[in-house]
Amino acid sequence: MTSIQLHQLQQHFSMLLDQVENTSNEDLSKRLKLIWDKRGCIDEKNVMQLIRIVKKYDTTSGNSIKQIIEKIRKKIFDLSIGDGKWFIYSFARAGEFEKVRALINIVSTDDELKTLLTKPQIQFNQNVVECAIQGRNQALIAYLNLPYPLLTKEIICKKGEDPKLEGLLSGMYTLNLKINYCIVYEDVKYHSTNCFTIINSSFQKRPLIFAFIEKENKLYPRLFWLSKSQATWRRLDKTFKDHIGKTRSGEERLLIPIRINLRFFEILNEQDDIQPLDGSLGNDFLQYVVAKSDKAVKKTPRTKDKKYHIVQDEQTLVQDEDSSVQDESGPFSLKPRETPENFFINGIPAISSKNDFEDNAVKPNFTKVERSQVITSAFYGRLRANVFLSNDENIRFLFLQNDLGHVFLAGAELINSPITRRGIRKKWVKLGSLSLPLKEYQKQFINEFISDSEKEEIRQGEQLTYVQTWNYLREMPCIQNYYAIPRQIQ
Repeated sequence: MTSIQLHQLQQHFSMLLDQVENTSNEDLSKRLKLIWDKRGCIDEKNVMQLIRIVKKYDTTSGNSIKQIIEKIRKKIFDLSIGDGKWFIYSFARAGEFEKVRALINIVSTDDELKTLLTKPQIQFNQNVVECAIQGRNQALIAYLNLPYPLLTKEIICKKGEDPKLEGLLSGMYTLNLKINYCIVYEDVKYHSTNCFTIINSSFQKRPLIFAFIEKENKLYPRLFWLSKSQATWRRLDKTFKDHIGKTRSGEERLLIPIRINLRFFEILNEQDDIQPLDGSLGNDFLQYVVAKSDKAVKKTPRTKDKKYHIVQDEQTLVQDEDSSVQDESGPFSLKPRETPENFFINGIPAISSKNDFEDNAVKPNFTKVERSQVITSAFYGRLRANVFLSNDENIRFLFLQNDLGHVFLAGAELINSPITRRGIRKKWVKLGSLSLPLKEYQKQFINEFISDSEKEEIRQGEQLTYVQTWNYLREMPCIQNYYAIPRQIQ
C-alpha cells in the first residue's frame, strides 16, 4: 500500500469515527463493524476518540453491539501493551496524564489492570510506572501509585487552580503522601494516608490525615485534623491565615464517625514519628483539598451576659464550598437550655450540677461499653476511650478518661444518620456545654472553677492559654453517673 493510499485509509477511518461518535444510533451496528474491519488504522492519534466511542456505547442494549464494542475494547487493550503500538508506555513517557487514565479506565477485570500496570515493554524492559518516572509528570506518577482499586474510579476535585486533579496529585507526589489504608464503614470507604503535620502553618503541630472518601463509586479528597483539647478527629472545612475554620454550624458538625475516629487514633499511635511537611509545599497542596482565606478570622466585640461575665468571642466561619442540599441537615440538640434558674457563663451553665441531659432516653447507658481502647493524645497523654450508646440506642457517645481517672464527653453521633461524601454524618449531635473538655481556653471558662494552683499563677501575672476544668466536670450529673454505674466491658 502506497503512502497516499495509507493516508486516504486513515482519513476514511477518521471520518467513520466522527460519524459514530457524533451521530445517533442509526446504523450503529453496521458502522461499528466497519471500525472493527479497519482496526489496523488504530493509532496514537485516534485511540482516544475510539475510547470515547467505547465508553459511549458500552451500555447500549443489543447483544450484537455489545459484542462489537467488547472486541474493540479488547483490541485497544492489546494495542496498549503490545501488538507493535505500546500506547500506554509511549503516553506515560510523554507525561500524557489524561491519555494514560483513559487507557486504564477501559480495563474490565483486575487481571487486565494488573497486566496493564506491571507488564514491561519488551524493547525497554520498563513497566508503565517506570515510563512515567522517565516522563517526569508528578501527577501521573502519583496517580499510578494509588492502590489499584482507586485507579478506575472517578475523582471529584473541585478546588484549586486548573487542572484540579493533576494539581491535587502533584501535591501528593511533592509531599510524598501515599494511600496506605482502606477503612470500610457502613456504605463509605476512607482511603487514607499516614498521619503528618504541616509546619509553619495554621495547623501548628496538629496531626493531619488525608483521605479519599469513596461514596457511590466516586472519590472525594478530604483532610482531617486532630483537635487539641477535644481530642477528636474532625473534617477540615476551611483555613484562615491564623485559624482553622469550623463552619457556621460549629465544630461539632465536623466530627467524623466515632469508630473512624478511633481507627485514626490507631493509625496515629502506630507511627513512631509523625512526618513533618514543609508549610509552603503543604499550602500548595491544600488549595485542592480545603477552602482557604488569607484573611485573619473576623471577631465581633466582646459582649456580656446578664450576670456581667465575659462571654467568648464569636467568629465568622464559613461552610465548605462543596456544600450541597443532599449533604446538609440540621443538628440534633442535646445541649442544656438557658433559663433564669440555669444562667450561662461563656456558654456554660454557671451551676455545674445543672449541666445535664434533659431527656432520660438520650442519656448514655453506662451499664455496657460498646467499645474500649487506649489512645494517645499529645495534649493529654494516655487516654482510655470508652464508647456507650444512649438509653434509646439512637446515639453513640465517646468518653475519654486520663490516667488520673478524670473523664469528659468528647463527642456524640446519631447512629442512623448516613455518612456523606464529606466523611461526616449528615445530621449531627449538638452537645454544647455537655462536651466541656478536660482543658479549656481560660477566656472561655468560668473563673470560679479554675484550680487553686492555676488561680495563683494567674494572680502572679501568668498568661494561661488553657486551664483545667475538672472542678466543674466532676459535679456534672453525667460525669458522676459515669463513675456510679457498674458496667460490662465487651
